[in-house]
Amino acid sequence: MKRFLAIILTLTLLIGVLPIMSASAETTMVVTGGWLRLRALPNFTATTLASYYTGTKVTVLGTAGDGNWYHVRASDGYDGYMYAKYLKASGDSGSTSTATVISSNGLGVRLRTGPSVAYGIIQVVPVGTTVTVLAKGTYWWFIRVGTQTGYMMSQFLTDGSVTPTPSSGYLARVTSKNGLGVRLRAGAGTGYAVLGVYSVGTEVTVLTHGSTWDYIRIGSRTGYMMTQFLTTSQVVNTVSKVALNNASPKVGDTLVAVVTPSAATVTYRWTYSDGTLVGTGSSYVVTPYDNGERIRVTVTGTGLYTGTATSTLSNTITNSGTTLLGVNLNSYSPVVGQTLYATANPTAATASYVWYRSDGTAVGAGQTYLVKSSDVGRTLYCVAVGTGSYSGTAYSSNTAAVTTGTVDTPLSGTLSISGFTTAGSTVTALASLNTTQVDYSWYLDGWLMSSGTSSLQVPNNAGSKLKVRATAKSGSGYTGYVESGEMTITESAAKQQLQGDISIPSTATTGSVVVAAPSLNSSYVSYSWQLNGSTIAGATGSSITVSDSMAGGVLTVTATANGTDGYTGSVTSNSCAVSAATPSPVAYTGTVSLPSTSTVGSVLSPSVTNNNASQVTYDWYVDGLLENSGSSSFVLTSSMAGKSVTVRITSLDSNVVGYATSNGCYVQSDLVASPTDN
Repeated sequence: MKRFLAIILTLTLLIGVLPIMSASAETTMVVTGGWLRLRALPNFTATTLASYYTGTKVTVLGTAGDGNWYHVRASDGYDGYMYAKYLKASGDSGSTSTATVISSNGLGVRLRTGPSVAYGIIQVVPVGTTVTVLAKGTYWWFIRVGTQTGYMMSQFLTDGSVTPTPSSGYLARVTSKNGLGVRLRAGAGTGYAVLGVYSVGTEVTVLTHGSTWDYIRIGSRTGYMMTQFLTTSQVVNTVSKVALNNASPKVGDTLVAVVTPSAATVTYRWTYSDGTLVGTGSSYVVTPYDNGERIRVTVTGTGLYTGTATSTLSNTITNSGTTLLGVNLNSYSPVVGQTLYATANPTAATASYVWYRSDGTAVGAGQTYLVKSSDVGRTLYCVAVGTGSYSGTAYSSNTAAVTTGTVDTPLSGTLSISGFTTAGSTVTALASLNTTQVDYSWYLDGWLMSSGTSSLQVPNNAGSKLKVRATAKSGSGYTGYVESGEMTITESAAKQQLQGDISIPSTATTGSVVVAAPSLNSSYVSYSWQLNGSTIAGATGSSITVSDSMAGGVLTVTATANGTDGYTGSVTSNSCAVSAATPSPVAYTGTVSLPSTSTVGSVLSPSVTNNNASQVTYDWYVDGLLENSGSSSFVLTSSMAGKSVTVRITSLDSNVVGYATSNGCYVQSDLVASPTDN
């Protein structure tokens, strides 16, 4: 009996695994859970060959990897790998059911060859038609209508179990292999204007899915994004490992976090063995304060990556704050009477100083040395020996040969650091000195970190002190250096997406000034104006003067975060249609005259000069009373004898206003008395 039960149990277990075994016998399965990628290899970082919606049937050719992937062939002929979690046997949904075609406008609904509006139309099915449901997906159902099978959007079908509501799309997230943001464009092509750049992990609503471009909505903004940069998976991969590039760091070394997978987007935490937080960037510069400590980094996935990984602790940090690394002089072109200054590296080091000539003679002791006439023709150098907690010996470079030239003017003035000393931001040396011929050096906790440039990207060393030094250039006629005060480095905030709106007028005329009115979550932005989607060279301010060449075009302006306060991305304004300005009206400048006298029966025609109107009208007056309008000539009648005739010419042009009135013309009778004989 026990043997019989054992056989039954064994058969039951075998039956339970048959679906997996049958996969190698080309089992038909159905996509579930939304939009599923077909990949070239059985892992999440492999190339995407195609994407398929819920309800799509595929043929399973076998299992792969650790059993979490199926080797499949899609109905369009593609072979690849799909994650097993989102595939189910075609019979898992139970027996077929029926549904009824519906639509809010009463029009028929399209039956397509695949689960997307990009697929061909098989037929248009009338509202009220009963169909057979073969498989249900989130947005598409696989159905049979008569003898034909195909796909129809689920919002246009009802099986009585749920009252359907019109779908506004499905949710997806922005993804990219390099972790950089992805552009949203005004049209389905790279030639269209960029509406914004959105970081990996940003949630979007896909309104229309295409083979290359998806029409999507992000917040209140709609546009087009390439399909390859969108995914319906909440997580693409898991952060599995992080390691240090240097297991035995020393002061001045830069530690880098090496993350697996390399494309993962993560946050960073640099800590000592006791958990003390010392940095939050992807790298960390070792400072004297780290002496004797062991350090590690912890990374946590963001966006489309999940999981946390921590590196092993480094070996104990050495040479921190104990060994001199060098010594620098304020001038390498000394003249008699000049005072030379020596500075050890790090600047916080304590040391004793001895000055030597090139002939090996010790000529002075202390941090300064007054150049003497006996030094002429010889070079000088300084030797620093660590004292107190510092050890080691450092040598300066040799100066040029001492001359009897003019003593340099001491460098003087003020020096400060401009910008946010937030890890990852850029700061600049702001100098007000008695010469511009200086070299800049940047110091981190007293250690020389960088030299040669007036700006610096702040290292990811939260809590460390940063300062800058300006040193007079050799041969400039100045000597010495000026230092800024120290500023404390703060942790960098996570990059946030620039959001909000930029408003410009919807219309403008040539000659006017269009001003951008931003309502953004950051004020640290730069501007770029576009005409018909093309960037206008040199137009980088918050306003622009509309030129005649812009008439008939469309203006937009884009604000791009410059990263000063931790924001990234761009926002583009509404469109502004440009039209030619209507010319301002001018005064009529014509003058009109009539003969001083004329006779009854004559025809008067005015003489016009300086006429600046293309169209005019005429008004004729007799002794001030209007007699005729419109005619450019006037016939004198007998009733006008002894009276005065004038004419007024008035401009009919829209841009020329005014009129001109002639002199009076005295009308004589046409009968002239004959002379009499006396």
